[in-house]
Amino acid sequence: MRIKILILCLFIAGQVNSQWYFSQFGVTDMNELNEKQLNLALEQSEKTIGAGQALTAVGLLGTIIGFVVYTQGLNEIMDMNSDINEGLNKATTGILVATGFGTLASIGIPTWIVGNNRKNVINIHLVKFQDQGYMPSAGIRLYF
Repeated sequence: MRIKILILCLFIAGQVNSQWYFSQFGVTDMNELNEKQLNLALEQSEKTIGAGQALTAVGLLGTIIGFVVYTQGLNEIMDMNSDINEGLNKATTGILVATGFGTLASIGIPTWIVGNNRKNVINIHLVKFQDQGYMPSAGIRLYF
């Protein structure tokens, strides 16, 4: 059942990523977009990347803090001199914080990836409007 849900989520994410220009500009092919529309889409994809990075950073930091609080709660539970209820409360709070911020990070990572993929596709399509363009790749610029 989990595999089916994961496949469904990936399929939906792929559909959303592949059809963004239709919903935004009403065209069926990216080659129909003009330079102004591509530049606007590039700005939006850069904002998406920034939002994904921020969500990921805050989510990971909060998850780490949650696990630290959880570990402190477990140490208080194991310590015979301290109150068990206080340790249980701290451990429960730590798990809830880690879970909440982990969810935030799990939203931020795909947002970051989708924004980066869109940016790369838009940069490739912007080349046709430039006198001397380059194709973004792994550290290599191809001038043509």
